[in-house]
Amino acid sequence: MKKLRRYEIFAVIIFHLPLLLVFRQASAAGWAYASSVLLALFADTALSLHQTKTFTAQYENLRGYVTAFSPYFLEKCIIIAAEFGIYRLLKAEREQEEQIRYLLWWLFSMGTAVLVALVTFVTGAARTMLYHDDRGT
Repeated sequence: MKKLRRYEIFAVIIFHLPLLLVFRQASAAGWAYASSVLLALFADTALSLHQTKTFTAQYENLRGYVTAFSPYFLEKCIIIAAEFGIYRLLKAEREQEEQIRYLLWWLFSMGTAVLVALVTFVTGAARTMLYHDDRGT
């Protein structure tokens, strides 16, 4: 189970694919967009915080945290690249309006990946510094 925890962030692609279906539909309701966007965002956040052990790990210093965060960051970059590959495959020879929808899907997926990684890093770094300060006192 611990080995799976190292790679669980890749499950976020599963939450981004239904989002792709919603973005593809020109007649999708506003609630469909909102609920799928929130589901993807919450899933990405939960998987990120769980994988990086943001609230449970206790690192001695920021260097230790950055070392532990690096594989997660690399995995996020792989996810962005994989979803870009999906975008490129799907946009080939489509009409202009549908290409724009696929581009919006990829931009949203990339944006959430970057935003959640940044929030995860800042939260973990702040917690590491607080833990270090508590230990020093």
